[in-house]
Parts: sequence; C-alpha cells; structure tokens
Amino acid sequence: MEYKDIDISTYQDPPKADVVFVLGDAGYTLETAIDEIIDNSISAGAKCIRIRFFYDGINSLLKIEDDGKGMTSDELRKAMEYAFYYSANRELNDLGRFGVGLKAASCAVCNTLYVTTFKANTYSCSKIDYQEWKKENKFIYHQIVKHEDDAIRQHGTVVTWVNLKFEKEDIANKSILLNKKLFFQKIDSVRTHISIIFGLKIKSGLKIYIGDNDDLVKAWDPFFVEKSERRISQQVYIEGKNPFKIEGYILPKFQSLNEVEQNKMVINEINLNELQGLYIYRNDRLISFGGWGNIKGYNIDDKSKYARIALYFDNSYDKFLGLNFNKTKVSFPESLIRALKPLIDKLVEESRRKVNGQSKRKKEKIIKDPIWVIEKTKIGIKLCINEEQSLIKDLTSSMDKDDKKALFGLLSKEVPIGELQSFDYKKLDDSYDENEILLLLRKKYLELRNNNVSDEEIEKRILQSRPFSEYVDIVTNFFIMEGKK
Repeated sequence: MEYKDIDISTYQDPPKADVVFVLGDAGYTLETAIDEIIDNSISAGAKCIRIRFFYDGINSLLKIEDDGKGMTSDELRKAMEYAFYYSANRELNDLGRFGVGLKAASCAVCNTLYVTTFKANTYSCSKIDYQEWKKENKFIYHQIVKHEDDAIRQHGTVVTWVNLKFEKEDIANKSILLNKKLFFQKIDSVRTHISIIFGLKIKSGLKIYIGDNDDLVKAWDPFFVEKSERRISQQVYIEGKNPFKIEGYILPKFQSLNEVEQNKMVINEINLNELQGLYIYRNDRLISFGGWGNIKGYNIDDKSKYARIALYFDNSYDKFLGLNFNKTKVSFPESLIRALKPLIDKLVEESRRKVNGQSKRKKEKIIKDPIWVIEKTKIGIKLCINEEQSLIKDLTSSMDKDDKKALFGLLSKEVPIGELQSFDYKKLDDSYDENEILLLLRKKYLELRNNNVSDEEIEKRILQSRPFSEYVDIVTNFFIMEGKK
C-alpha cells in the first residue's frame, strides 16, 4: 500500500541552549573538562600547552593556552557553534568527536567562557555567558574586539574559564574558591590526571605545563616497561574494521622493587589491584583504565594484579566501542570480547603463577628465621632462643649483654620439653577463618602502629608470628588492599 502525503507544511526548530547544559551534566569533572580542551589543542597541532590557575577568591579563573595553529574569526565563530561538525567527518587521528566538547565541558566548570585565538598575527575573541544562555535558552555569542588581558602572539589559542564551578552546590563551590589551599590542591589533582591520560602524548614530545611555576607534567607509564615483561604485541583484526594493536604486560612483583620503583608502578596512592586490567587508548589518548570492562568472568582480583593490557584504537572505532559523549567509557561488543579472551586468559594465568610463587617463597623465608634452635651440649641437646632472630634482635637491642644472657637462659630453662612431647596436638584447634584472621590482624596492626612502628616493619613482624605465619596470603592482601604499601 502506498503511503501519500496529502498536505504538508515545514517548519524549523533550532536546538535550544538547554541541550548544552544537559551535556555539561553528563559526568564532567574539572579534570575531564580540561581533557576536552587539551584534545582540541592537540588536534590544532599544539606542541606546548600551559594550564594556569589564578587565585582571587570567587573571582578566580583558569586559563589553558596552546601554541597550535589558531583560528581566523570565521573559524572561531564556527568552533563556538553547537555541534559544528560530526566525528564521521574527522581525520582518523583527530581527538574530537561531536563538536560540542568545548562548550559542554566549559559549561560544566564555569559560568563564563572566553576563547581567544591568534592566526597569522590576527586576533579574534569570543565570549559565552552561560547564565545568559540559561535565561534566554538561546545560543548567544559575543565577539570581543580586544580583551585587556590578551597578549599578541603569532598563533595559538587561549581558553579562559571565569566564575568557576568546581562543585555543583553553591555553598560547596564557594568553600573551595574562598580557601586558597583547597583551590591550589586542584592543581595536584589535575597534574596527576594529565600524566595518566596524556602519558603517551607527553612521551611523544607534547609539553604540558601547569601552575604558576610552569611545572612540566611528567608522563606516567602504566606498564612500567623498564621492569615489566611484554608478553603480547600483535595486531587484532575485526571484520569490517582497520586492525588495532594490543600489547600485554606482566609487571614485576611489587615487593621486589625499591621505593622509587614502587612509586613508578602505582600512582597517586591508587590501589595496585585497581590498576590491573585494560587500558583503552584512542589515538594515543587514554580513555579508560583499570578493571576488565564489561567482560564476563573477569573481575579485579589479587591474583591478577600484575596483568595489564593496552588496546590502541583510532576514532573509526567510536561507534563500535560505544564511546560515551565525554570520552571516558567504552563497552566491548561480543566480537571484540571473543578476540580478547584468549589473550586476557594468558596474562591472568601468568599473574596468578607469579603471586602464588611469591607467597610460597615468603613462607620459606619465615621458616628460615626460627625463634628456637637446637644446640648440642656435653649432656645432650638443648632447645635455645635464637638470639639472631630478627624480631628478637630488635626487641632486645637496648639490653646489655648480661641481661640478655640471663633472659635467654631463663626462657630456655623454663621450656616444658616433657609436656610438649606428651601433648596431644589433635586436641588443639587453632584454625581460623578469614574474618577471624582479619580481626586479629587489624588489632595487631593498630597496637604496633600506636607504638610508632613503620608499616614495613609491622608486616615483617606479623608474618613472623603465629597464627599469621600460616596465613601469608591474607596478611599480604591486607597490607596491599588497605593501602599500607
């Protein structure tokens, strides 16, 4: 049956400004909003980016400057438009997506946006007052002939955020803006975030400076390649798609590293377990990391903590991966999961073997440092205190030689050898479940911590005492999961 239009009238309903506020509430943080601006700078060919925080109470502001190619006034006008071009029209190495990141991200963290740009020594500046947009529900742009704070340069772009919104609630936001210390703590958070997200770009030569002193942001290497073992490096082919690269690493045992190396292996006190899993890169910019995504059967687990896998995609995979609006999450389709599973299985199994071997060696080490030793005498054998045992040595270090001799002699003499030999050990039940051990462990930890003993020394002492020496895995996990190492 043919369906005919009998009468038709056409009208246009341009998008309302409300849509930008909806997108601005799509999960942006200060860090991910800055990501959007850095993405634009990189796409504009920037080699150097500066992020500057200027403190002045509620009048504080933030600037992001780059040395990219800049824009003409017409190009700036187009860039300020809502969704000026869609990702299907982008180059494969472009970091943008919908053409709304600048406006939506800025809307999430400020009430007033200035974009100043220079191209061939030509100056252009545009302003958005988001309060005006909200009131009028229209896209209103102001062209600024000259702003007093803009220095002339050959090329590049400056994004300025005024009337900052670090928190959605006004009271919480003012508590940060009116506290200089809290305000500048944001710099540390942004610095760490950038070192993670743009680590590969920084390694490739991108310079990102932050703060009043222009501190150079250093790249964080999540795979700790200087000490890790690369187990996988191959191209993966998905039907109808360009091949993408995958690399898999087994990291070294945390306990085998010195303090400097341990700090390289983790970052910002993030738990080692949370850093295992998949690292998704889009054009060498990290999208998401940690955990095993939506792949069934894989969870964050202590046994797989040394397995990390990098996947490198271009932006032609955006739809395939279900990349979200603000470029922070993906969802793997079944065809990709099938390709990844054998590789993940291999790395997870290697990590498990490494963890299991480590626990076994720890038990052996404890046995080699006994509290009691057997000595031969003229009248037979004698059970004596091992004066060189590390814990006993520490506890008696302040005693003089005669006092120690008297103490050890008394303890050795008073050991009830006969009763121990005749004791029915089948009547002794000193087995504990995991919860009981954890309760005892926390109590012991707090007891030693209150005596100003370091976490490293506490772990050492606990592992050398019963019943904890029989539960090495639980003790080791406690110190890792609680962030004590």
